[in-house]
Amino acid sequence: MRYTLYGIGEGVRAQTDASLWASQQAGWITDASLSARKLAVQPPLPVKTALSLIPNLLLIEEKDEATRPVSRVWERLYQFSPWLQTAGWDAFYLQITGPTAPFAELREIVQALDHMLNVEQRFRIGFAENPFLARALVEWSRCGRIPGAVYRRFGRQQVIVSPALAKGQRDWLAAMPLSPLWILPTKAKEQLLSLGIYTVADLLALPATLLRRRFGKDALVWLQSLTRQSDRLTSNYPPEQRTASFCAEQAEALATTQIPHLLDSMTQELSEQMTREGVGAKQVTLYWLTADGVQGQYIRAAKHPIVHADFMFTQLLPACAQIARPVTELSIRLDEIRPLATEQLSFDLAEHAPGPPASQKQDTLTRALLQVNRKIPGGLALGMIPSYRELRHQLTVDGSA
Repeated sequence: MRYTLYGIGEGVRAQTDASLWASQQAGWITDASLSARKLAVQPPLPVKTALSLIPNLLLIEEKDEATRPVSRVWERLYQFSPWLQTAGWDAFYLQITGPTAPFAELREIVQALDHMLNVEQRFRIGFAENPFLARALVEWSRCGRIPGAVYRRFGRQQVIVSPALAKGQRDWLAAMPLSPLWILPTKAKEQLLSLGIYTVADLLALPATLLRRRFGKDALVWLQSLTRQSDRLTSNYPPEQRTASFCAEQAEALATTQIPHLLDSMTQELSEQMTREGVGAKQVTLYWLTADGVQGQYIRAAKHPIVHADFMFTQLLPACAQIARPVTELSIRLDEIRPLATEQLSFDLAEHAPGPPASQKQDTLTRALLQVNRKIPGGLALGMIPSYRELRHQLTVDGSA
């Protein structure tokens, strides 16, 4: 049987030696050190409010990537189990197997994390039967104590064990309040609370037809998440990579003057692959091995995902000046793969793609004419109105005939 750990970090979205710090994004506090959290700086919080609480608070702009401590945590967790799913830049799901709840392995995992993090960082971890319940433990523990759950602390790390695993209480989720239930939108929570629905049990007691009539089809998704919890986990670690490589015999090493041409061909290949998949890369790395055994690498990071071959080639071109000898191996690796955000700007017909049928436009115009002429007979007609000169010319032609 698989058991799930869900952990979310506190004080891990930035890396600094200061004790009182907070990461910010778009005017809001997204994370804070443990010392700052003890002084009431609890994310999410406006930056102005945080500075009023701690005037000497160090503000750090949050980056769109995992910090080095979080990356090290993910690497260590992957050594315990291959069923690892990262969530955002500070959370994870990890599944471990066993005929019974593996508490000894849980203790080993949490102690390993405690040794890797500094005094201003920690993880709050929920241990339950499936991913949904594991996260429910963590979210619920932020606003109150969970009846029947077992709380343990390993160093600075906090662990909440499910009441089902600790004491055999299978229906503990029914008593969960709606306020920490993350699957419900904020407006839906407010409406439910105004109706006297305070817990998950109250929500499940309502007829599904009534919920759908009030909140739409999303209500059915809420009910399904609460009643049909799956133990499946989508593993996404190690992160995806895209590579293109070249290898030659030592006697046929590639001259330095030919490296730019090879780079152009390799970037074109990678660009076509990512375009088909609708993804881009935020980090490009070039590796090379010269004929005399010297290795080298060149790393470039971008703020937005790279997908175009020309831009990728331009980023790697300065590396050619660092390669002084013919090479036998050359490879490009793309890391931090991200999906591309699509935005509809206009309707451009690609190559020989057919446009909208003319009959569709004609039908729309005909319907408009019928609707107007039904109210105002003879108000609209198809065609063009002739000008005064055209009418006079037509009268001249008709008279001469």
